[in-house]
Amino acid sequence: MSIGLIRRYGALRPLTLALAALAAASFASLTLLGLAPEIQRSLGLTTLEIGAIGSVIYLSAMPAAWAAGVSTARLGLAAVVSASLALLATGLVICAVSTGSIAFFLGVLILGAGYGAINPPTNVLADTPGKERRAFTVSLKQAGVPLGGVLAGATASVAIHLGDWRTGLLLALIACTVVGVAEGIALRQTPPAARVRDRPDGSRRAGTALDSVGFLLGAVQTATLTYLTTYAVAARGYTPAAAAEAFAVVLAASVLARPAWGLIADRTGDRARIVLAVCVLVVVGTAALILLPDGAVWVSLPVVGAACAGWNGVYLTLVMETVPPAQVARRTGRTQVFINAGAVCGPLIFGLTASHTRSWADAWILVALSAAIAGALILAAHRRVPIRDAC
Repeated sequence: MSIGLIRRYGALRPLTLALAALAAASFASLTLLGLAPEIQRSLGLTTLEIGAIGSVIYLSAMPAAWAAGVSTARLGLAAVVSASLALLATGLVICAVSTGSIAFFLGVLILGAGYGAINPPTNVLADTPGKERRAFTVSLKQAGVPLGGVLAGATASVAIHLGDWRTGLLLALIACTVVGVAEGIALRQTPPAARVRDRPDGSRRAGTALDSVGFLLGAVQTATLTYLTTYAVAARGYTPAAAAEAFAVVLAASVLARPAWGLIADRTGDRARIVLAVCVLVVVGTAALILLPDGAVWVSLPVVGAACAGWNGVYLTLVMETVPPAQVARRTGRTQVFINAGAVCGPLIFGLTASHTRSWADAWILVALSAAIAGALILAAHRRVPIRDAC
């Protein structure tokens, strides 16, 4: 995307701040997952404990997202963004100096709180005036998540090559510190948002439907990203290196797809139908993962990345447009709780299904079914929820 296009679609400064903060949070959390094998060997963690790292991050993120939504409305952007990045840095420090599992998971818990808290204030930063460009700016901000994942993968590779996983956490710590200081300086004169109370989102059932969509698509995304490489090796005969390349293709597709979906949503003016289209593509992509021959699975990977991990920005825009501007942080903080809950449950249910039925296909069918239900809920919610046109 050119700078000219970004300027045309909204203020560059708040969008840059939002993107940098979210990328730093993603970088910090995903570096831990990228270094998991080295951490396991160094600290003597069990396979179950390694698998719990992601779950602990998302579990901690759930209450933090809700609290950040409330705090942003009361204290303003600068305080919450700075606190979030400080929590990330603190968690990284504790993990880096830990010599056992208890201290390490304390660091993971604190880091997860920082990861969850960063979303509501960055949603406010990306919520530009005017419906005609909002989906693009929010989606571009959300591209910070897979972008942080790409940086985390590169950092983990460097740290493993150097033979010291703590170096990887140090690099992530430096990134969070630099971004935190820059964000604090840039946002310090931003006035606190008005203290507000949630109002009903058109109807309680519609608000519940939208939150349920977040839960289902959060489960779809994390289950897909968690098990894709394992599936490629175990069921498709890929080498670990080829599986890693497949995973990189999926991440790259999601980075590009998020702002692209936002542009399309702004052009059409119908966020709900774009989310529905993404849900349909999830079904198509997962079907391709099951049905295509081994050599042709590569063709489906961009679709999988664009759909399973590309929905966030347009979906968040749809949620944000159900409330006045002053309530964006509070409302998205609530929906982020459901997204994180899906992120916890998705990989667990996928793994249990594949293990119990001894069939990868059954697990992928469950992913497709979740997306189909999410699409139906989007249609139901869209008919009940009044959407604000501009602020």
